[in-house]
Amino acid sequence: MIAVQRIKALFDNHRPTLVTDPSLKRAEVALVLNPATDREDPNILFIQRAEHKDDPWSGQMAFPAGAASSRMRSTVLQRAARPSRKLVWS
Repeated sequence: MIAVQRIKALFDNHRPTLVTDPSLKRAEVALVLNPATDREDPNILFIQRAEHKDDPWSGQMAFPAGAASSRMRSTVLQRAARPSRKLVWS
């Protein structure tokens, strides 16, 4: 089991690397933790991807994510949070 404080410490020390390969698509992903449980380990929010015959990840578990585009005016945090809000509050 891993405590939320340990997860936070790992992210605090992480230094991301920007990938600039134009052939790759960009997405913002949310890691949603619910530490308000009676256990040490948090609940983690995952989604199940929709079933599509042409999608190699069809039906798999994933973090909530949103597509990104340089034309978007929203922030990275807003784009990552949007699909999570839709899932949790819909």
